[in-house]
Order: sequence, then structure tokens, then C-alpha cells
Amino acid sequence: MGNLTTGFKKFLQNKNTVTVVGVILAIVVLYFAYTIRIKSAINPIQLILFQFLMLLNRLMLVPKLQKV
Repeated sequence: MGNLTTGFKKFLQNKNTVTVVGVILAIVVLYFAYTIRIKSAINPIQLILFQFLMLLNRLMLVPKLQKV
């Protein structure tokens, strides 16, 4: 157990290792934050587009009255 703790402390004291782990962690956080923001921004537009397409579909299915 003491060996494991000592190895972990040495791992965290290495500046290069901490930098690499920090950069990877920052990229992961930015990716998930960006994905969440994009999904929340796109969903309302998709809903409006879907409703518009359904309206067009209904208009095309309604038979038009013809003059006799």
C-alpha cells in the first residue's frame, strides 16, 4: 500500500505528466460542454422544422375543391 501511495505521489509531482493529464482533462470537459450547448441550441430548431413539415404534409393531403 505504501509503494502505491509513493508511486502516485511521484506521478503527481512530475510536471510533464500533470500537464498532459490536465490538457487531456480540459479537452474532455470542453468537448462535453460544447456538445451539450450544441444539442440544446439545435433541438428547438428541429422541433419547429418538424412542425412546419407536418403542416406542409397536411396541406398537401387536403383535397382541393375544383370548380365545376
